[in-house]
Amino acid sequence: MKRAFLFAALFLLITEIVAVLISSHFLELGFAAFENPSSSNNVLILLIIFPLVLIIALLFLRRGRKKLLKGFFLVAISFVLYSTLVVICSMFLNEVFSAIIPLPATISILYLLVKKKKWYIADLVGFILACGITSMLGISLIPILMAALLIALAVYDFVSVYITKHMVNMADQVMDMSLPVLLIFPDEPRKFEGLSSKEKREEKSSVENESKEKKAFFLGLGDIVIPSSYVVSLYTFLNAGVAAFAALGTMVGLIVLLIITAKTKANAGLPFINSFALIFSLIGYSFL
Repeated sequence: MKRAFLFAALFLLITEIVAVLISSHFLELGFAAFENPSSSNNVLILLIIFPLVLIIALLFLRRGRKKLLKGFFLVAISFVLYSTLVVICSMFLNEVFSAIIPLPATISILYLLVKKKKWYIADLVGFILACGITSMLGISLIPILMAALLIALAVYDFVSVYITKHMVNMADQVMDMSLPVLLIFPDEPRKFEGLSSKEKREEKSSVENESKEKKAFFLGLGDIVIPSSYVVSLYTFLNAGVAAFAALGTMVGLIVLLIITAKTKANAGLPFINSFALIFSLIGYSFL
């Protein structure tokens, strides 16, 4: 699974680099989630919104409203896609073109996502979303508040995966929607055509036989966005050196997560990645 490891690590690294590069443009265009990044109320709001969205999604799934839920997801995805493309285009084009071009681009991307249902298209859309959300969230909270958010969400992820297990159950059902909320990193991309629902559940949650190698690793979009937002926050409000240490921590945490997941069942990503990001940022802060 060396190639799957590499693909996942590169995805995280490139997301963080792009997010850092475009974060100042998000700030200039007023795309921050909160006006005051120093307000502790921002963390409380996010800690209410994130679980609430998951609870609503679970209710839709349990009542068989999967198509309606997918529609809501696509609306949210289209908004973030358009916003991210507007920011990126504004870096290279004038105001008129940067407002016009993102619209047909967003529609085309959504069309491919819905009609083609390929893992690499979902991953590509996931990459754009990750860059946009990471930048938007990173400029919206100062590092100390972002650190508090990382700790709280890591605890929530631990509980939802290992204790209540509702996150695992939701992930199983979301896989069938071919949405970029779950990223796929196959070991053999050219041969990987996707998995059936049953196979996906086995890959995600079953203990593998020693003779059977995993076909792909799965990561939630949040496993990329949340720790990467901390890197952007450090870069925006502190300095690039500490942000680089935190980025290194996210890479180490991801590798540890992938190694453990390769040998066992599905694991919560945020406790691993967030913990290493926080530890490495403290090390960087003590040296710089």
